[in-house]
Amino acid sequence: MDAEIERLMDSHMPKINPQIAEGLAVSHMQEIHVVKYIDSVFRSAAKGFPEGLTYEGCKRCTPPEELNEASRKKGNNKRMYDVAQSDLYMVNYMFTYRGEKIDRYMYLPFVRDAGSIFVSGSRFNIVPVLSDRVISVGTNTVFVRLLRDVLTFERVPQNFNANGQREQANVAWAMIYHKSAKMKKIRPTVKAHSTMMHYLFCKYGLMKTFEMFGGCTPVVGGVEINEHTYPADQWVVCSSTQIKPKGFGRALYEPSNLRIAVRREDYERTMVRNMIGGLFYVVDHFPSRVKPEYVNNTDPKYMDNTRTWIILMGHVLFSGSLPEGRLADDVEDHIRSLDEYIDSIVLMKFKEIGIAATDLYQFFAIVIEKISDWLFKASDKVNSLYDKELSILYFVLKDITTEIFKLYFKLKAASKKELTKKDIEDRMNKTISTGLIYRITKQHAEVVNIASSGDNKATKITGWMIPQSSSSRQGGRKDRANLDDPTRFLHVSFAEVGGYSNLPKAAPTGDSRISPWVQLDPSGLVLRNPRLAPRLDRIQEEIRRRR
Repeated sequence: MDAEIERLMDSHMPKINPQIAEGLAVSHMQEIHVVKYIDSVFRSAAKGFPEGLTYEGCKRCTPPEELNEASRKKGNNKRMYDVAQSDLYMVNYMFTYRGEKIDRYMYLPFVRDAGSIFVSGSRFNIVPVLSDRVISVGTNTVFVRLLRDVLTFERVPQNFNANGQREQANVAWAMIYHKSAKMKKIRPTVKAHSTMMHYLFCKYGLMKTFEMFGGCTPVVGGVEINEHTYPADQWVVCSSTQIKPKGFGRALYEPSNLRIAVRREDYERTMVRNMIGGLFYVVDHFPSRVKPEYVNNTDPKYMDNTRTWIILMGHVLFSGSLPEGRLADDVEDHIRSLDEYIDSIVLMKFKEIGIAATDLYQFFAIVIEKISDWLFKASDKVNSLYDKELSILYFVLKDITTEIFKLYFKLKAASKKELTKKDIEDRMNKTISTGLIYRITKQHAEVVNIASSGDNKATKITGWMIPQSSSSRQGGRKDRANLDDPTRFLHVSFAEVGGYSNLPKAAPTGDSRISPWVQLDPSGLVLRNPRLAPRLDRIQEEIRRRR
């Protein structure tokens, strides 16, 4: 080819992103990143370890140490070693309990060219997952991805009276407590959701919750709070509609006469209205338990009372048939565990997306205020590939991080009595096993077996991408296409971010292949091409009009 023609072609053709072409896993799964990630998870979990147990750090094992641990004698009292090829290395995670050393060993993975990895003699490829950063907003739910847990927030409408007029607020709720199989068999006496407002009441009490997150000081009482004592031009007096909720059951229902008055300028804020809706959601389900005298702000001993709310949360999560002392203890343990849900990794993610929350309760308050706004704005963006990131470590190492936090919860539950070193080691044996990483070949959509007869890895092998909605499907199971799924609707981002010229027959929407020209920031966040943005926005507007 003529050198001048070649130069002109190069100057006009877009440049392929070398990270994508080489395989994103090659850069994301370097040893320093993998080891640092798991180390940070252990350090986060260690903040809630029982007194006396500390995490001391980690180090990579030498070949003799790895051989000795990998061939440790098992039940048959024989040393055995798996000689099948596996691209793994062993790391020693070190703990001390009251001066006694405890070592736990785990295999961690490394990848070869194009993100390939051998596990037990079989070759796989690790491909990126296109996911939202921490918060994913769907059509009816808000999905929040934390290291310790995955939370799904929903909303339920709640009616109440405001100065004699019927008002409706959206009450955010989520099932955060994970019941044991034994607790699931206990039939609840009242069927109600565990709302975010109820959690805030359990943590801070009614008055402090409104002061901290609503920026107001309401007046709480009974029938003495009315339009005469609190004029309508300055105050809004809210009360229950006195209609029995469906989840109350067949028992005799005696409506609550609790009333709450807030300044009119405070009531105009969405946050305050949603907080009042959350209050009356609990009041309507427990009208005989939430009495004005229990939350009356004129009596200091009731001002920040949390025990009433904690016991009622026990009724929601468990059952009123259990002793209230046990309900209070179990819910208090649950509330304490939430104090450590926001670790340094999640805190950094929140900062990146502009969420000003340093603990889970502050995030609950943000959800209370913004859940309806998030769901409304997401209706036109649920199928967009913009504002997402290509993630690998979180999904590949999910089995390990899950077991680390299982250990945390097991130790938390066992710490009610005096622990010995053997008690801790027994719980570690049930969670932190050496071969956890071998699970990546099962139920991991991002670990795939790709066959390619060509020598160009960028067209087939490294061009794969897994949508977040498919990241949790079981390995080998094919999802049927749903034509009514809004995430499948056409969006212009499929052309810029997706590999529209390299579509597989099974997924012609464009979100299962990645464009080799897409630009990313160091964290994997997809960046839009500023030169193409105006044109693509006009095209998207045309698509929206014709839908």
